[in-house]
Amino acid sequence: MKQSKYISWFYSLSNTIRFLLILSMILVIAYIDYRTPAEFSARFFYLIPLFLSVWDGKGVAAGLYFSLICTILYFYSEFLQKNIHEYGFFLIWNYIIALAYFMSFVIIVNKLKKINLLLVNKNKELEITNNQKDKFFSIIAHDLRSPFQGFIGLTQAMAQDLDSFTKDELAEVSVELYKSSNNLYKLLENLLEWSRLQKGMVSFNPKDIVLSEAVSHNINLLCKRCEQKGIEIISELPQNQNVFADEEMLNSLLRNLLSNAVKFTKQGGKVTVKSRTTEDEMIEISVTDSGIGMPENLHKNLFKIGEKVGRKGTDGEETTGLGLLLCKDFVEMHSGRIWVESEEGKGSTFSFTLPRSK
Repeated sequence: MKQSKYISWFYSLSNTIRFLLILSMILVIAYIDYRTPAEFSARFFYLIPLFLSVWDGKGVAAGLYFSLICTILYFYSEFLQKNIHEYGFFLIWNYIIALAYFMSFVIIVNKLKKINLLLVNKNKELEITNNQKDKFFSIIAHDLRSPFQGFIGLTQAMAQDLDSFTKDELAEVSVELYKSSNNLYKLLENLLEWSRLQKGMVSFNPKDIVLSEAVSHNINLLCKRCEQKGIEIISELPQNQNVFADEEMLNSLLRNLLSNAVKFTKQGGKVTVKSRTTEDEMIEISVTDSGIGMPENLHKNLFKIGEKVGRKGTDGEETTGLGLLLCKDFVEMHSGRIWVESEEGKGSTFSFTLPRSK
């Protein structure tokens, strides 16, 4: 714990030396209190050694121990000055009040210190999160600009000189328009879903789901794209393996990972989906592609908000990495984890865990 520069030297000493210094200070204060007239009592100076005993983050035990010493010495000093009332009940009552006073001080200081540390840490976390989100939205704005520019450029050319386009050229422009609009739709869909998730607007309703059926459903959605690139998706999942998951989140997870695998796999490549039961009774699902892979500095930042990880697929497909952030959030809502293993030029394997069916 960071200490004030004025007393940091004190906490760098060994526990024994600090104990002796604090005890010596208490004895000195007790002597001063004894020599001081009653109307000028030095009792408040006992707070100094108490402060030193608890401010190093060791808890209240040391402070309570020293508070007992302070209280005994204080009353001994008062006794020597004949300031203690002759009735025993009053003496006991004074003792209880004084001990409670010292103990309260120790506990309050410790609590305030913990609250202050918590606030400092929360402020740091909030600042980091805000900076990451600002950087993230600047990346999204940049990635939105690119497909919009292509979309506007194509439509402008058609609007200004449509008659000069041949049938083949119009077909080619239509394909490009479809690609741009499809990329924009996917980006906006993911952005909307991520925004709803951050606001807590996404419902979480886990249930038993047959994993092989969910994977087959999402593979079928990519059939046309796989045919265009000549990519084969193979499911090696057992038929009787169930997961306990939210159906929409599971479909989003599989759709994003399978889509990315196809996107970064070259013509004639292969994507394989496997699963296994882990030692902690979770189901581990992995999506492996024979694609272009990625360098280490890229896959380390894939699941971090505010990092630029988007790049074009093997067929020029646009991507931003937002889908992987969604995947990470969805997996963590299921108390699972997600990670990637990849080597440039040798493909990638995205793996995540979900609870086994109850």
